[in-house]
Amino acid sequence: MSVPKFAASRSFHTELKARINAYFEEAGKPQTGNSGLFVKALILTTAFVLVYLHLVFFTPSALLGILECILLGLIGAAIGFNVMHDGAHGSFSKSKWLNQFAAFTLNVLGAILSCGT
Repeated sequence: MSVPKFAASRSFHTELKARINAYFEEAGKPQTGNSGLFVKALILTTAFVLVYLHLVFFTPSALLGILECILLGLIGAAIGFNVMHDGAHGSFSKSKWLNQFAAFTLNVLGAILSCGT
């Protein structure tokens, strides 16, 4: 592994941003989400809602309830690490309001979970 080198006149942040921008330009990839990201967000939120509804309204057995609680926590973490994180950094979408909505998803999940107990 080689030691990273930075231009003396540029700060670490400036150099990092320049390299990131160069990567996306060379790779021809957008810096915001694509259809794959939106599908993943839709699958995660749908899975969260379905597992939550099953837990609250269908009262599964103790073992299944515990497994669903674990699954619900993992899905919530996945939403936080994927949807909310990208929205908070403005990379979920080109639309500002959609990024704000994506960033707000973790707040909504917290509100749902705190009201459901």
